[in-house]
Amino acid sequence: MIASYWIAFGRIVIGLTFVLSLIGELQDITSFSEAITRFKILPKRSSNTFAYLLLSGEIAVITSMLVGGPLLFGGFLLSGVMFLTFSIALASVVFRKIETSCHCFGPSDEKKVGPFHIVRAAGLMALAGGSCCTLLDLKESMTSLDLWNWGLMGMGGAAFVMIWVQLSEIVELFKTRSI
Repeated sequence: MIASYWIAFGRIVIGLTFVLSLIGELQDITSFSEAITRFKILPKRSSNTFAYLLLSGEIAVITSMLVGGPLLFGGFLLSGVMFLTFSIALASVVFRKIETSCHCFGPSDEKKVGPFHIVRAAGLMALAGGSCCTLLDLKESMTSLDLWNWGLMGMGGAAFVMIWVQLSEIVELFKTRSI
């Protein structure tokens, strides 16, 4: 029974995270592509293609989280690979001291890439990996959650996403400032 709640939480958090990301990035695909170029990992001519590849991956993950069933494991696996890719790219930017914004959630996400962007991506990667392992470990079929429990998991998952997406801003809020 606990596995059903874990999988539901993973579906909601990962699905909602990619929905927010996709909505933001679709607002200005050119800016998203330029953000990829500023990471200085790929040649400039590949950034636009990679942007569309990422957007397609996000759509595939969102679809698998919504449909569930046989698509669920692949969706968790793909999201884990995408979060791993994001973590590596973000770590590369921080390590090389490149001052650029993440653009992870669209043009309004203009905060400079920092350590908490990596923590955010790595945490979501851990959730995807844990969800994959849970699906692999299930000896019997999962229990279906009723509408009430889906609603509770939805509210908890949405609250988690809202906090997790703003992680770097929350940390900044609590930092001690000298006067």
